[in-house]
Amino acid sequence: WLQEGLATYYQLQQYPQKNVPEIIQAGLARDDFDLRKLTSGERIATTDYWKAATLCSLLLRDPTYQPKLKELIAAFQQAENTKLEPHLATILKTDFEKLTADWKKHCREAFPVK
Repeated sequence: WLQEGLATYYQLQQYPQKNVPEIIQAGLARDDFDLRKLTSGERIATTDYWKAATLCSLLLRDPTYQPKLKELIAAFQQAENTKLEPHLATILKTDFEKLTADWKKHCREAFPVK
């Protein structure tokens, strides 16, 4: 999720797609997401790239999470995997419920449909 999320995030910065906000908002409306599963460290489906990219966007841009990103990546390197759950409380100082709420809010604000 992290590698694909960062790759998709930066790709969209260089090559914006006009329909990305619609894809994100439609995905949120379907309420078909599970950040615990998405961030399990397992391979993600290409249909989940928008979720990974927007979660990475939150981690990169939100003033609550951004200062903790370097430590989170170091923890992933040390663990040799990108499973987020072991680092939620210790590094990000949150849980999946709060992270999901913050992520949804970020998606609505950062990717509005015009």
